[in-house]
Amino acid sequence: MDVPPLLEVADLRLTYRTSRGPVRAVDGVGFDLRRGEAMVVLGESGCGKSSLAKALLRLLPRNAEGLGGQVRLAGEDVLALPEERFRAEVRWTRIALVMQAAMSALNPVVRVGEQVAEPLRVHRGWSRVQAMEQAARTFALVGVASDFLQRYPFELSGGMRQRVVLAMALVTEPEVVILDEPTSALDVLTQAGIMNVLKRIKAELGTSFILITHDVATSSELADRVAL
Repeated sequence: MDVPPLLEVADLRLTYRTSRGPVRAVDGVGFDLRRGEAMVVLGESGCGKSSLAKALLRLLPRNAEGLGGQVRLAGEDVLALPEERFRAEVRWTRIALVMQAAMSALNPVVRVGEQVAEPLRVHRGWSRVQAMEQAARTFALVGVASDFLQRYPFELSGGMRQRVVLAMALVTEPEVVILDEPTSALDVLTQAGIMNVLKRIKAELGTSFILITHDVATSSELADRVAL
């Protein structure tokens, strides 16, 4: 018996307004993703890969317009939900994002433990103690010692910051994690370490991943399927 896909994307579209007229960044994209599967989205720089991630999470810049199509998560078209319900029930609780530049994704004046715990406090209403305990467990999952909870982003190496951002995406135990060029700014050894963490999480938790990259070698480490 065929199991229905966890995520079904159909005719997804996103246009940007520019001084030279509209630019179609995402134009009729469609794919599906099954539970526990890793799909890699490969393409050259500027082809719309990051715009695809933003469209799936409805994280749109001011000049975005024309977001359309269907994004069905476990059978429900979440793209049709009102923004407040999408923010409360989908973004970061069921679909999370690991952003491209870890240092830019972290607040430089807030300890990283607090930042990883924040989604639990905002979306789940957990107490600070509960959220920090879960943050510590998630740190262990991505290979970061619990004493790093009290450090600031500038005190961490590039690889450690990337693991922290990964922990931030995983802390609410979402069904789908989108990774936007998660290893592009890292050296080869650190890239290998991050990919090993992702493979272990996929095997242990059954998390579904969408990995956005232009690096064929990196994609081959994790991919069950590749979309071009």
